[in-house]
Amino acid sequence: MISILLPYRNRPSHLSICLKALDEATKYRLDEIELIVLDQSDKPSDPELFDHQFLFVRWYDDPQPANSIFHKSAVLNDLIGLAKGDLITVLDVDMMVQPNFLLSISEYFYHEENHHKKLGHRVRLLDPQTSKRFTSTAVGLGYDYLPRFLKMHHSEPLAAETFDNLTTGNAIYTMKTDLVKSLNGYDENYIGYGFEDIDFNLRAAKNGIETEIHTKSDIYHLHHPKGGWGDPEQELQNRQLFTTRKAEGFPNPPRPENWDLPPPSGNCCMRSKG
Repeated sequence: MISILLPYRNRPSHLSICLKALDEATKYRLDEIELIVLDQSDKPSDPELFDHQFLFVRWYDDPQPANSIFHKSAVLNDLIGLAKGDLITVLDVDMMVQPNFLLSISEYFYHEENHHKKLGHRVRLLDPQTSKRFTSTAVGLGYDYLPRFLKMHHSEPLAAETFDNLTTGNAIYTMKTDLVKSLNGYDENYIGYGFEDIDFNLRAAKNGIETEIHTKSDIYHLHHPKGGWGDPEQELQNRQLFTTRKAEGFPNPPRPENWDLPPPSGNCCMRSKG
């Protein structure tokens, strides 16, 4: 099973697109899929956002004040502790996958040559350029899926964006669950956004996990203004923490205590139609 982990707060338009794309991709899977969402929105999210034809969703409410810092490393560790699959895929809510995304993951990790390897799998992102006009640049790169998807599911505001900047996502990856847990997940001393994902990737490499950039299924990075729930002072502290940990050789953080606790029994909405 592939456990897709999705930390979330207060981006319903992005969430809707992200989940519709995952629902489409789930039709072409080779493996069972579960999506686990930890929702830290300040107000309850509309349950219909999580109601899809093929996608199985476990959705946990953990409301936080709207102006509080989003402690992403702690949220990700909570999600890792809830995962039931032998593979973990981490996504951000501002990502739109292509239909072959989950199929390509299964083919990669369950290929006979890779079965016994310590593998990681990162993706290329097609980043939005804020030109404020719709162009079909993606078609020129061979991604004719994007305009079709936007036309089917979302005419605005994403129709005003163009996706033409290839980058590599540090935060978006797939890895065997036992390997993620062998690294003790994320260092929760990183508060808010910034460097927690780079730290994780560098520790993976240090511990002999081969990480390949997978090019069979790129991901569209949905446009949004910079900033959000971060804090400039906290981001500076994260940078300083990263520098200190680099000098120390990036030791693994302590094992998250909640991994040894039973799963929460609070608000959880489980939906499945496929």
